[in-house]
Amino acid sequence: FVRTLAKAARTVSSRQRARIRIATWNVERGYQLPEIIAQLKQLEPDILLLQEVDVGCVRSGNVDVGAEIGFHLGLPHYLFACEQRVLNDAHGVHGNAILSRWPFLDTWAPVLPCGRASRAHDPSDKAHACAAARIAPHSSNDDNDAASQTHRTLCVWSVHFDPHYTGIRGHLTQWSAVMKDAVERRRRPSSSLDRAAEHQRASPEPACVGGDLNTLCDGAKRFFGRFCCDDLRWKSMGLTEPQYWEKHVLSVPDELGTRWHDPSGIDRPTHRVFRGLISSCKLDWLLVSGLSAWSGAQAVITGDHASDHCLVSMDFEWSAVNEEPFSL
Repeated sequence: FVRTLAKAARTVSSRQRARIRIATWNVERGYQLPEIIAQLKQLEPDILLLQEVDVGCVRSGNVDVGAEIGFHLGLPHYLFACEQRVLNDAHGVHGNAILSRWPFLDTWAPVLPCGRASRAHDPSDKAHACAAARIAPHSSNDDNDAASQTHRTLCVWSVHFDPHYTGIRGHLTQWSAVMKDAVERRRRPSSSLDRAAEHQRASPEPACVGGDLNTLCDGAKRFFGRFCCDDLRWKSMGLTEPQYWEKHVLSVPDELGTRWHDPSGIDRPTHRVFRGLISSCKLDWLLVSGLSAWSGAQAVITGDHASDHCLVSMDFEWSAVNEEPFSL
């Protein structure tokens, strides 16, 4: 569903408005919601991609976790895509969400295939949806600077890949589904932008895929089928799963001829078990195409006191190839 939230007061930071601050966070169902909101208020993201969002679940206080975060951050545009109903909860649902400072031009919920090697491990396991939207940054009437007079668009996806009984091949199956949708959407503009885009867009639409990809095939986990259960757990020896992705997946252009990269780096862990003493790995990604990290900006990876995953945030600008705007 899509909702427009009551708008809480938002302090416009002193950073240049030409920047786009995008963040992704697996919020662990919102168990520590006050801490999550406090951390995000310090960050002031423009676009927020959330995973493991509870709506109306007893375990998380019967609240809409995404709506609560959006209200307190002053991000009024809210999209939620349900992954599953919550067991033993009559009304609760669980899924992925997108919050935006700017209105959605288009929204959809692409369905990812089950990435698990065998459904015998979990007969109830099914394909699940991620949240996706097209946004025109700096198009709000609240922004009266020059940037508000141009209407570049950006596609974003909030995704959550299978963690168990999957392995690298299962994750790549789900990544391929996201890329298939991205190719189609970046080729086909929103109906409200068809004429301008067909006439003036010379390159694929900039895009961002953020979320919990559960890239955990590494170390001792290779020996446990619960975490890694395909042939690549042995064939990728010597590489962590993020390193495998960088070498064999992200180095290859997509069907549009564009490459995807994560400027937050592939070796900075976003998930730690017992403060990293047992496990420390990168599960959470902010993958972009057609966007560049803002000059001098550094990725922010923090917040593991409020969730079992870290928050990942980065300031972006349009890549040189996408600098020419088009008008509505």
